[in-house]
Amino acid sequence: MNRWHIAAAVVGALLIATTPALGQPGETPDLLAGAPGGQGQKLLFSGDGVPSHLVVAPGQTFQIAVVLSVGDGWVFYSPSPGGGLFTPMPATLTVDAGSWQVGPALWPADREHDTPIGDTVVKTFVYTGRVVAYLPVTVPADASAGRQEIRLKVTGQVCAEMQFKCVPVRAETTVAVAVGPAALPNAEWTDPLRAGLASAVPAEKLRPEAPASAPAATAASPLSVWGGLGLAVLAGLILNVMPCVLPVIPVRILSVVELARQSRRRFVTVGLAFAAGVALLFVGLAAANVVLHHTAGRALDWGRHFQSAPFRLGMAMVVVAMAANLFGVFTVFV
Repeated sequence: MNRWHIAAAVVGALLIATTPALGQPGETPDLLAGAPGGQGQKLLFSGDGVPSHLVVAPGQTFQIAVVLSVGDGWVFYSPSPGGGLFTPMPATLTVDAGSWQVGPALWPADREHDTPIGDTVVKTFVYTGRVVAYLPVTVPADASAGRQEIRLKVTGQVCAEMQFKCVPVRAETTVAVAVGPAALPNAEWTDPLRAGLASAVPAEKLRPEAPASAPAATAASPLSVWGGLGLAVLAGLILNVMPCVLPVIPVRILSVVELARQSRRRFVTVGLAFAAGVALLFVGLAAANVVLHHTAGRALDWGRHFQSAPFRLGMAMVVVAMAANLFGVFTVFV
């Protein structure tokens, strides 16, 4: 046993644990539109809907202006956010209008933004302040007279404008219109809303170069089942030489050596059970993310817990304990 090695491991782990995480947000405020919060709480993101008509006629197409407000000092990434090293969560606008037909969302022009990530600056596209998107809605020709509620949901990501501090956001609102024999315009549908509608475009047209490059990328992207499995195996091999998993490798090697001393059948069955368990774990995490995305408009951020200093300190102590075990400081008997 080399005490210098143990001391170095302890010092290194403590330095890692106490180093501030990239983009540490601290306490995240409640970002839901209209959600109750404490006194003085700042709302980073909110939304509302303004219909072009209060009464609509069967067969008519009208517009809903989705007015979004982004807090001062924050940027909201557009539905075509760009990126590369850092790929932001794109803005999405979904609607539940029952049997009424809803056209593609129309977005205003975004602006270029340099997102700082450490010493690197990533080119992205964002909105700030007041943002207005539009949804064309067509009333069925056989629609019955009465009230119709249309539920809107906007999801995306906001980041602090001058630093890499990001949080996912969601805003929900309900727009009510009435179906009648004649259309009645909404007095709140003002000239600025009309002007914004004239210049709004679908998300795929925000980047003029996107339509030209998309077909080639789409044609080359499909993979066969075996190709996908091959990439998965390659990703697993790369993962196992990454420094973040190096402490785990000796533990796995020791367990494999121990199993090799027993029957080959047990060696194979335990190995397959281990692989199946890992696969099922990640399938479960993916399923949880899908359910959260469709029900709550949120997703699990796997790296968020590493922005907590107590969590990093706890993980560092686990690494130190594993190192001490490998150096023979203590032995765990099962």
